[in-house]
Amino acid sequence: FVMVEESKLGKAELEARLQELETLAKMNDDAGKTRRNVSMLDQNLWAISGFGSGLNISYLTHQSKWPRLGSLSADSRCLTLKPASREGFDGTLGGESTVCFDHQALVTDETRVAPYAAAIRGVAAGRKVLDIGTGPVCFLARLCLRAGASEADAVESSETSVQRAVECFRAEAKGHTSERFLPDWAMLKVASLEEGEEVHVTVETGTNGTNGTAQKLRLLRGLSTELPLPKGYNMLVHEIMGDMAGNEDAALVLHDIHERGLLAPDCVVVPRSSSTLLAPTDVLKRSTMETLIHRLGHCGDATITPRTRYSARRFPPSALLAKPQALEFLDFQKGP
Repeated sequence: FVMVEESKLGKAELEARLQELETLAKMNDDAGKTRRNVSMLDQNLWAISGFGSGLNISYLTHQSKWPRLGSLSADSRCLTLKPASREGFDGTLGGESTVCFDHQALVTDETRVAPYAAAIRGVAAGRKVLDIGTGPVCFLARLCLRAGASEADAVESSETSVQRAVECFRAEAKGHTSERFLPDWAMLKVASLEEGEEVHVTVETGTNGTNGTAQKLRLLRGLSTELPLPKGYNMLVHEIMGDMAGNEDAALVLHDIHERGLLAPDCVVVPRSSSTLLAPTDVLKRSTMETLIHRLGHCGDATITPRTRYSARRFPPSALLAKPQALEFLDFQKGP
C-alpha cells in the first residue's frame, strides 16, 4: 500500500476539501449509512489537517476518541460539543456517587486548585477543620494541615477512595507516596498511622509552622449526614459541587451541618458560596470543520440533539442572546 504525505493546505483549498467531505457525509446520511462517515473522516480529516494519515487510528490508539479530537479542534480553534451522561447529574448525592470521577484531573487542575490553596493558606492556621467529600488523597484536608491547621476531620463515603487514601498515608509514613499525581507541596510527614473504623494520622511535630504541636487528621467513612460528628469546627472545606452548584446535594449537606450546630460562631467556610448561571443561546452557526469534528465524535452524525447535556469547548460568546443570569445561589457560610 502507498502512503502519500500531503502538504499543508491553504485556507481556501482547505475549506474546499472540507466542504467535499461534508457533501459526501450528507450523501451517506441520505442513504441511511451515517456511521460510514466516521471511517471516511478518520481517513481524510487528519491528513488534510496536517496530522498525517488517519488510517486505523481508532485501532492504533488505546485512548478515548475525545483527546484525539481535541488535537483537531485545538489546531483549528473549533467549537466541540461532548455529550455528558444524564446519569449522576440529577442533583443528588446518590446520583453523583454512580459517576467515576477523575480525581487526578481535579488535583492537577491549577485553575481549581490555586484559588482553593490561596484561600486556605489565608485562614487555616490553628483551626479545627471539617473536610466533606475528601476524596482518595484527602486533598483539601492536606492543604489545611500544610497551612497550619491544628486538626482535620476528613469525611468520605466511597470505600474505594478511603482505601486509596490509607495506602497513600502508609506510603508517606515510609517517606514516599503511592499517588504519583500528588504534588510534593501537598505531601505530609506522617509520624504515625492507626487504622480501624476510623483512620488516625499524626503529622510530625514541628512541621507546617505549628511550633512543635502535633497535627492530627482523622479519616471517617460514610456520609456526613449520617456520621456522629463533634461540634466546634471553626473551618469547613468542601468541593461537593458538579457542573452545577447544586449537584452532589451540596445544599442539603451544608444545611445539615448548620442545623446540627457543628460549626463554631467564628467558622470560616471555603468556598463560602457557589452559583450556577444560565443563558439562552442562538442556533449555533458552525463552520464546516466544526461540523465534521462533531460528526467524528458522534458516530458520523452532525445533529446537535435537543434536550441533551453537552460539555462545550470554545463556545462562541457571540451566540449568547442575553447576559448569564443566576439560576441558583448557595451561601455556604450562612447556610443554604
